[in-house]
Amino acid sequence: MDITLHKNNKLFLEITSFREYVPKEIMLKILNSGKIKYSNYNSFPDDLWYSNLKYKNEKINNPEHHLKTYLNNYDNLLVKYKRFYQNWGRVYPDLSVSILKSYIRRTLLKDNYYDFDLSGTYLNILKSICEKYNIKCKILNKIIEQREDIIKYFIKECKFPSHRDGRTYAKDLIFIHLYNGDEDDTAEIKKKYKINVEFPPILRDFKNEMDEIKKELIKRNPILFDYCKKTFEKVRNKFFMNNKNTLGRNNLHGYFLSLYLQEQEVRIVNKILEWLYYNTNVMKRNGVNGYCIYEYDGFMLLRENVDKEFGCSENFVKLLNDKMKDFGFDLNWEAKKLDENIMNLNEDIYMDYKNLFILCFSIILIYLIYIYKK
Repeated sequence: MDITLHKNNKLFLEITSFREYVPKEIMLKILNSGKIKYSNYNSFPDDLWYSNLKYKNEKINNPEHHLKTYLNNYDNLLVKYKRFYQNWGRVYPDLSVSILKSYIRRTLLKDNYYDFDLSGTYLNILKSICEKYNIKCKILNKIIEQREDIIKYFIKECKFPSHRDGRTYAKDLIFIHLYNGDEDDTAEIKKKYKINVEFPPILRDFKNEMDEIKKELIKRNPILFDYCKKTFEKVRNKFFMNNKNTLGRNNLHGYFLSLYLQEQEVRIVNKILEWLYYNTNVMKRNGVNGYCIYEYDGFMLLRENVDKEFGCSENFVKLLNDKMKDFGFDLNWEAKKLDENIMNLNEDIYMDYKNLFILCFSIILIYLIYIYKK
């Protein structure tokens, strides 16, 4: 993991065709459930992703249309990935389960896939680079090492809710100050999360430290920074998948750091996937290689493949971590469950039977009353 990024040739992810296995029954069940939340992709004109989302020149307009397009092309679908930013950053598929809304995606995949992710990706990538090249990162280290305590501290000091939303708000504070954290940023986040208190002092210290780190990274990456200067106006005030943070919140240095970390991330995941593709059977199904769903800081593999070759997900994670050391990366993998933020499709079936029972009982009761009165 070099501090200086040079333009890369096509990644393994870009030159390989991938496949996805999803039972058609679950896709039809979701489409017929009436539980897909409608949102009009065309209502995001400033969104660089949704405003341009097409497959075979067909404009995709909303989540239901999105899933129908995937289902209609499923039998012959080969998933191709390409960079959105031409030469830098993450790769994105033309059509894949991975770009469906998360609650749909997780419901589709939870019974058949394991989800493997790098732990604390961007923070740990940055920490590894800083330590390798003797760049001061005391606050960054503290945030990584005391992550849970600091999140709890932010929740308490900023009076965030104690449930999952509060953790999300606290993490947002960290990443806003990672990329930028200027007055506009802090004003916007205070308004968004209704914060009426001053931010904890550690965030100011973190911003100052990050400003110095970004200066050093920019100095060492003139090619990438030049690209950022040339393209910044094209992404300024834009969103990406309805998320403004991806682009560094309209700050040139934040935009640079976003692309820099994305590029480091995709090269790491790309190297692991390439090794797995050629040296294991975890992507093979019915003799065909390439069954894998890439998702930014990780990927999903069929459970049956992982269990057949490695026994369980824990053994596979150990292999991934060993390979990371072999490749010289000081980062770790973890297996995550796909059981959060999913659609409860069984509830409707239960309610249907329950309502049917009530209806039948009511009809019988009415008939008996009628007979009795007669």
